[in-house]
Amino acid sequence: MSGAMKILVVDDDASLLAASSRILKGAGYDVYEASDGAGAVETAGKVRPDLILLDVVLPDISGIEVCRIIKADPAHRDLFVIFFSSSLTTSDHQSEGLESGADGYIARPIGNRELLARVEALVRIKKVETELRLSRAMMAGILDSSLNGIMAFKAIRGEDHTITDFEYLLANRAVKDILGHSPEYLQGRRLLEVYPGHRESGLFEKYAGVVEIREPIDMEYRYNFDDKDSWYRIMAVPFEDGFVVTFSDITAMKRNEEKLSDLATTDTMTGLFNRRTGLAILSNKMELARRDNTSLTVCFIDVNNLKMVNDTFGHKEGDDLIKTAARIVKESLRESDVMCRMGGDEFLFILSQCTSDCSIPVWERVQAKIAETNKDGERPYEISLSHGFAEYSPAAGLTLDELVEAADGAMYAEKTALKNMKKQIMETKK
Repeated sequence: MSGAMKILVVDDDASLLAASSRILKGAGYDVYEASDGAGAVETAGKVRPDLILLDVVLPDISGIEVCRIIKADPAHRDLFVIFFSSSLTTSDHQSEGLESGADGYIARPIGNRELLARVEALVRIKKVETELRLSRAMMAGILDSSLNGIMAFKAIRGEDHTITDFEYLLANRAVKDILGHSPEYLQGRRLLEVYPGHRESGLFEKYAGVVEIREPIDMEYRYNFDDKDSWYRIMAVPFEDGFVVTFSDITAMKRNEEKLSDLATTDTMTGLFNRRTGLAILSNKMELARRDNTSLTVCFIDVNNLKMVNDTFGHKEGDDLIKTAARIVKESLRESDVMCRMGGDEFLFILSQCTSDCSIPVWERVQAKIAETNKDGERPYEISLSHGFAEYSPAAGLTLDELVEAADGAMYAEKTALKNMKKQIMETKK
């Protein structure tokens, strides 16, 4: 019958061979026959039977040796072999047969009903094993088709039953692409052996919580240990006394987020904070000053003669002037001070916990650096900055806009005075 189980009967007794074949064919099985070991090996290679009923004693080679030969072929790994024997039934003989790859013994004589019952039991076992194999193959296919890493772990517990580590049970192929370790390398190893940083980072405790509390986790996780700095999206769910985790490498996405964040907060030309970010920081620092009853000072800066440099030497030189001025001022500030570009040739820096008196040495450092830079003679013009300080104290009650306008006004007054002084010098020379 089509699709029926294929059974190879091997027996050198022609009457027993015929009787066994007749019974099995009557039950609907596809039956093939061989009367010696060589014939059994040849027929098994041709028809690929599901079951071999094999006499232990054969005229050329023993059934045990036949079993070894057939089972050595990977194509027969799922083949069932049952020995027939009327004499070799001791435990030693049976052990030898099982060690050769056989799945069991049938002692002769055997009745027709018992023979069919034994075969039907093997059919049921084979059906379950086939379904299990297909299920495993399907699961492996699903796991390995996933672009996400998938791993399963079993909890390792100490004498007090607390979780001390986890053992890798399985991992799909994507794990190697993401983490660099093959499933074969990971299987049987311990989590903290492979990734000791998981304990310090707190991820191990989160995994233990998944198992003990039976609550899944869905989180972004940064692994920054062992010369590796990567971000992962992790989803872990409890499974028996362990958990299954799926994860993906989101490092590129996080790097892009950082770049976007930098673009949103940073002036691309100078690398300083942009106007919006600088004013937001100033607002926070003013709130801290109000809370702590301390002062802060802001300085508004304008780069002198930028239009002349642009018109005379080109905008590339004008951009270089802006960047050089920003660097000079930034290098003159404390690490805790904040500087931003307000736009064009205007800058603002914030001196926390600083009155207008303590801001004077800061500007002296700026002036000294400007003088030093001008001495190098690399530019056909001199760098010059106008500035204006404005102090904020909680008692004065200035708003942010009023504080910035006060510093801007002081800067403008200095710039106007400088222009007037240059104008008077020019008129004097005339």
